[in-house]
Amino acid sequence: MKRLLLTLAGLSVLGLLAFGLVLFGCFETAADIRARYAARSPELLTIAEPVKVSETFIWLDGGTYGIELTDAQGKKHSFCLRQTGDDGGGVPPPNLFIGAPHFAQPGAKMVDVRGSEEADLYGVLLRWIGQQQVPEAFLDPRRSPDHKDSNAYGAWMFFRRWMPILSKGGQDADMGNRAIDK
Repeated sequence: MKRLLLTLAGLSVLGLLAFGLVLFGCFETAADIRARYAARSPELLTIAEPVKVSETFIWLDGGTYGIELTDAQGKKHSFCLRQTGDDGGGVPPPNLFIGAPHFAQPGAKMVDVRGSEEADLYGVLLRWIGQQQVPEAFLDPRRSPDHKDSNAYGAWMFFRRWMPILSKGGQDADMGNRAIDK
């Protein structure tokens, strides 16, 4: 009986501690993470904002998506995501390449997962999303932008493919699952 009381007391303390951590904001929500990246100035990518999505690509090689952005100075910036396959525990995040819309094209360079380039592009895309007529369509896994705008739809496909979606009660966790802790 004494052991049971000690166990219940311990669980109660842990529950109160977890509640306190959530209450005092020790855990970031997806919206908090997005706001942090949207406010972040690019460190390594030299993209003059605002940007336009000039072209998107869905390659027939088994999972490569590409996107080309045109910055405020008219310079084109290309990126691609290459899905690396199943690691046995689910699908791992795709590798991000900069410099070309396909990883096999000249100029393509793979960047570090959770690296500065990835964080820079995430912020640029979040700011671009914020300029769209219905930004929620890009962030809610249950919605998508108008299919008539092929570049917006292609950008949505690129963004969705890149960001792991953990649907918890309809909440999109996007970069929170892959957050860059810098």
